[in-house]
Amino acid sequence: MKKAKTNVIIAVRDADLRLSLDLLLRDEPYLNVVGTSTTPESTLGLIEAESPALILLEWGICDHPIENVLKDIKNSDLGSKVILLGNRTDQKQLARHYGADAYLLIGGAPESLRSTIHDLISIEIER
Repeated sequence: MKKAKTNVIIAVRDADLRLSLDLLLRDEPYLNVVGTSTTPESTLGLIEAESPALILLEWGICDHPIENVLKDIKNSDLGSKVILLGNRTDQKQLARHYGADAYLLIGGAPESLRSTIHDLISIEIER
């Protein structure tokens, strides 16, 4: 019996990072990248259209405070999990305070991202 894939949105301004994440996640048999976005507005539109279980959100996606973007995402009532991606280790607690479900450093090990995704969406990966 084939398990349903988990829908994911990648909301990242930087084109190289967005492409890298897209390629990495599309190789995961339990994930389905349903879209990418580069602005908070397009991210919210994708969330409404695709109802993702997981959103990868870059801290620097917008020029206004990230806490407002997180609040809008969490107010969508879909229960989407959000992994906030940033450049500074001191942002982790702030990210959690703002409502992110996890915080990872940009450029970290791919296995760290896979592990965090697995923990957040409770996927049983067949090995």
